[in-house]
Amino acid sequence: MAAHSSVDQILDETSFQHFAPLLAASQCYAKLSGCRFRSASFDGIPHDCNEPVVGGSARYHDSGPRLAAKVQAAPAVNDFKVRLRAGDLGLIKEMEHAHSIVMRESGRNVMISTFKALDIFPPAELASHVDNGDCNYEDMSAPLPLIAQRLYSD
Repeated sequence: MAAHSSVDQILDETSFQHFAPLLAASQCYAKLSGCRFRSASFDGIPHDCNEPVVGGSARYHDSGPRLAAKVQAAPAVNDFKVRLRAGDLGLIKEMEHAHSIVMRESGRNVMISTFKALDIFPPAELASHVDNGDCNYEDMSAPLPLIAQRLYSD
């Protein structure tokens, strides 16, 4: 596989070192799919270059470039699937870390949406008794406007 320039890279290959080879192999597919990887995305795609691509309903919507990107990424996808199922501790640790990041950001986004619906985000006036560095929005014992202020500070 040819090296990607930083302009071509849509996936950050440096944040999760154990997953870097998978991310590198998936750059083209990520760009074409909008970073959407579904469980069936690689159904019918060969795991090595000598196997034929299986057509049919699983590949019906794949354009030529998208299918080529899947074929390019498939060996790495399969390798990482096998390694994760085998319990590769480095991969599992990074996967759990990535999952915690996604869950935290999801919760944060729900809070922002809710506070916007309540018309308290962004705060109309910054609370004078809240320190600019106070980002402890996860403290649910505080009043909602204070939580919104902390979330905004975060």
